[in-house]
Amino acid sequence: MQEWETLDDSDGEAGAFFEDLGQAWTEALLTLDLAPSEGEVWASRLMAWAEELEVDYGVGEALNAAAAAASARWDNPALQAVLRGTTTDDLRALAAFAAEPVELTLVRLRVLERQGRFDEYLRLAQAASQTVAYTAMLVQLGRVDEAVAYGLKHLKGPAGAFELAQRLRERGASQAALDVAEHGTTLPGRKADLATWLCELARSVHQPERALRAALIAFREDPGLSAYLAVRELSGLGWDSLREELLAHIRGQKSPLPAGSVEIFLHEGLIDEAITAVRGSWDYRLIEEVALAAVETHPEWVIEASRGQAESIMNAGKADLYHAAVRWLGHARAAYRAASLEEAWQAYLSELVIRHARKHKLRPMLDALRR
Repeated sequence: MQEWETLDDSDGEAGAFFEDLGQAWTEALLTLDLAPSEGEVWASRLMAWAEELEVDYGVGEALNAAAAAASARWDNPALQAVLRGTTTDDLRALAAFAAEPVELTLVRLRVLERQGRFDEYLRLAQAASQTVAYTAMLVQLGRVDEAVAYGLKHLKGPAGAFELAQRLRERGASQAALDVAEHGTTLPGRKADLATWLCELARSVHQPERALRAALIAFREDPGLSAYLAVRELSGLGWDSLREELLAHIRGQKSPLPAGSVEIFLHEGLIDEAITAVRGSWDYRLIEEVALAAVETHPEWVIEASRGQAESIMNAGKADLYHAAVRWLGHARAAYRAASLEEAWQAYLSELVIRHARKHKLRPMLDALRR
């Protein structure tokens, strides 16, 4: 451990390394179930290492669970009562067990699973309110109906429902996965990923109405072209009214709009709205996408936007980005020509050649645009 002082953390990877190391120490120490005297030695050592890590890299907390594991005991009366499925009147022991870090409980569960102590795993997961771990083990043991019933009653958010639904699908219980996933979309929290997954699963088992509900949930939380197209495909004769509803939804977003919303405007040929949506945006890739679509219909805007992007690069002398500046000038040239302004284009290009005559890397690139 003394070698970490020579570690170069300029890439910020040390945090992940020590997090993995901390988890390994935690599991190893819990598996060993050290004697109290040995545990105290290891706890003291790990706490000292954690303090050094905090000073050197700001990641000392990565060893906190390991330090707790060193002095944690499997013969804790409250823990033993939970594992046996009985209760204890030792309030002090119960308080000590309840105060254990969640990370420590999760490692205990991994140890129990690895040792094949599945009944004890389930008792501990239930007592510690680790609903996802509890239901996942039920699925692993083939007790699917129990997992679903417990999950529907106790899951608190979409993320847990998503994990349980995925495990159910892997088990081949697609209908149960659908039920859990759909329940997850009613829980508080971010649910776009879950809803997208639910939509795909419902489509695969030929339940279009369910798929449509999920697609609408995904779109309303995270508007994007794929979700928009999914709603269109699933809505059938109801598309016209839904189309207006979805467009109204993205029009109500704060400007600048996210890329997914702009892509919907472009898909629908709503160039004016796409242009409005990217005003003030710093996403040059998105601006370029709109510019490419707007050359024929809005050449004046394309000229203005493309010149602005190109000139900011050239004026700053960013030689490594001259290729991007020339690409933007290519878009401007196409827009000048779409507006029948060839002479204006040539005059502008000549002005650029004169202005940047001393930029030897840029000059031949500008000359090439005369064609």
